[in-house]
Formats: sequence, C-alpha cells, structure tokens
Amino acid sequence: MTSPRFPYTLTEEELAAPTMGEALCGWLDRKIAHERHQAGADDVVLGRGAVDEDTARRVVAFLNAHPEWHPWSGGRAARATKRKMRYRWGDGGEHAIPPLLLEAGAQALANLQAAARQSGHPGWARAAESLADFQLDSLVVNRYFPGEGIGAHRDPPRQNPKVIGITLGTAQETTRTMRFRKVSDKSHKVDIETPPRSVYYFWDRGYTDWTHESVASKRQVGVVYSLTFRPKRVPP
Repeated sequence: MTSPRFPYTLTEEELAAPTMGEALCGWLDRKIAHERHQAGADDVVLGRGAVDEDTARRVVAFLNAHPEWHPWSGGRAARATKRKMRYRWGDGGEHAIPPLLLEAGAQALANLQAAARQSGHPGWARAAESLADFQLDSLVVNRYFPGEGIGAHRDPPRQNPKVIGITLGTAQETTRTMRFRKVSDKSHKVDIETPPRSVYYFWDRGYTDWTHESVASKRQVGVVYSLTFRPKRVPP
C-alpha cells in the first residue's frame, strides 16, 4: 500500500489568509505535520485482522458478561472516565489470564511475528527482534463506551518495555484512535487508527520517548475493549 501524497496546492483557508506569507506559513505547517505522520512514531507498528472473527466474537461475549470492573487510579484518573472500566489478569492481578483471552493474545502475537518476518521495512525488522521473546504474562482490559478515553501518559519504567494492544468491539464499524505524542516535542503527534481485530505493538522508544492515549469519540458505536498484553514486569 502506498502512502498518500501531500497535496501541494493551498487550501481555501490558506488562500484566505491576510498575506501570502501567512498563507505559506499555514501551508508549511500542514506539510510538516503530514511528513511527521507518514514517518510514524518510533518503534510502533500496526497489524490488521490479527484475531480471527470467531475468537473476537467469543472474547467480546466473555467481556460483556464479566461482572467486575475497576476504576482507574493514580495520576491518570483525572484524564479517564469515572466509570469502572478496567480489569487486570496475570502478573499484577488477582487471577490468571483466562484461556480464551490468552488465545486471542497468542493469535495477535503470532500474526505480528509473521508480519515482521515478511516485511522489509526497517521498523518491522526491529519489531521482529523485540517480539522474539515476548511473553503474555500480564493482561489489562479497558472498556470504552462512546465518548470515553484515556489521556496521554507513559507506562511505568521497566527493563523490558513492550506492549501488545488488541482492539475488539461490539460493532464492527467502530474504529478507535491511538495517539502517540513525542515527549521532547509535544507538537509531534501520530494518530493510528485501530479497527476491530487490529493489533498495535510499541516498544523501546515507542514506550519511553512517546506518550500514548486512547482518543475519545462520541461517534463510537457500541462498546470497545482494548486488551493490552505485557511481559512480566522487570523493574529498571
């Protein structure tokens, strides 16, 4: 798939600027934003169709029936919904990861590894090396209703910084957006659309040098679940 080319003509808004200098400044800002988006975030990749449809349906049914959800806690709470929306299994949680959810994680991991082997892109080559020893030790599920999201944050420091995230929804037309923003330049942001059954993976610089957030949208249809797998935490 080829990347969309930047439209080199001025927009109507830019043409309406008081001076040609202001019009060109607006055009240049738009061009820089386009080039940054095409470059992507460091150490972040996205795969589609990472979980088969049958497994996705069974996982959504399982989570719809799950009776216990917890609120966010700590410094990020003010940037999240007040609704109870989170549950943790495995390392750091009270119960082992349910086999069905582990199956979904294993499918996503295998598909990521296959894509990394087949792609000739340098970013995927780095992903392949990082994914080689990935262990599905911890699972956090976030439940998003329309208009809900999680604000920009970085996860706690660790020696093995890597996260696999799966997006599943009760409506197949719903696509959420993960936004990565560079810590050293907050104007540098990259939005990644995550449709149902897609998987994103971020590690190393994507973990330490960029914040990530789940963007709220009132146009969302139904409930969306985000399943994030991590290896057992090794403190720095």
